[in-house]
Amino acid sequence: MALDQVVDRLKDLFNVADVRYSFGDPLEIEGRTVIPVGCVGIGAGFGGAQGKVPAGSGDGPATEGDAGGGGGCAKVRPVAVVEVVSGEVRVTPIVDHTRLAVLKIAFAAWCVFWAARLLLKLFKRKRWGR
Repeated sequence: MALDQVVDRLKDLFNVADVRYSFGDPLEIEGRTVIPVGCVGIGAGFGGAQGKVPAGSGDGPATEGDAGGGGGCAKVRPVAVVEVVSGEVRVTPIVDHTRLAVLKIAFAAWCVFWAARLLLKLFKRKRWGR
């Protein structure tokens, strides 16, 4: 794939990061207007290489070649809901309990790691009299 094709595809990916994807279409539900709010994240990367394989290192004569690749992704996650009821606006955040649980587990593992490291150092000093 040529570089201009890669750039065109990246432009398509970056067009996803538009405010229209952060705020959903207003919905009328039981006399109130509800507007979903999301967080849009995008990422992309690509690279390439070229080189020469010398004769005798494989099954055939010396060869030259180049290669490249790339990829990208877009992610939208809900973060809040805006409710409009008889002229009053209320924003209700959406809490991702799974994400919070994973963060708590990672923090606990980090604390255990450093506590164990500290205890090992203390016991080694005590054992060897240092």
